[in-house]
Amino acid sequence: MARKKQVSKRLAELGMAWAVRDDKFTDPGDPMDAQVRGEKTYHVHPDRTRPEGTAVKRFHSLQEIADYCNAVEMAQQLFAAGEYLAAENVMDNYWESVAY
Repeated sequence: MARKKQVSKRLAELGMAWAVRDDKFTDPGDPMDAQVRGEKTYHVHPDRTRPEGTAVKRFHSLQEIADYCNAVEMAQQLFAAGEYLAAENVMDNYWESVAY
């Protein structure tokens, strides 16, 4: 539970939020193959000011979310410093690391 509280706090600090709820579940908006398998994942809105269903990110573990938060923070810092390609690479590297 402490880990989930840490992740929730980190999401809030970065302007993100849980989508619908903070536990693993299968959503009707998940990819069909995930629904068929009954795959449960965490769902996060990357921008809580615009909680659009099409923007929801799916994660298999709290560690993936924590790593995503770290990547987003690093990318934001690089972007603010004008290092646009480096910022894009940080996010690309994150998504490659969790590709299934």
